[in-house]
Amino acid sequence: MEVAAHIRWINQLIQLEGGFLSISDDSFAHLWKFCHDGQSIDYVNSVQMKNCLLMNGAVLNSQNEAQPYHTFLLTVYDRPDMYILSI
Repeated sequence: MEVAAHIRWINQLIQLEGGFLSISDDSFAHLWKFCHDGQSIDYVNSVQMKNCLLMNGAVLNSQNEAQPYHTFLLTVYDRPDMYILSI
């Protein structure tokens, strides 16, 4: 299976229950879910951090009934700050 997920290098894939987050140099973080057939994935959502080369991330909170979104901590190339992203 091939998926056109990003237009630049993918720097990290973060595994989640039922899916994953892809982080790329193209300034996008994409959220994906695995399909029930086990042979494909579906796009769920994305966030763009303009003029940022996204490098690494970590899961802060996972999605559940009380919290309907995932929260991630991201690092950006050549910046001393870390960013919190909720998708």
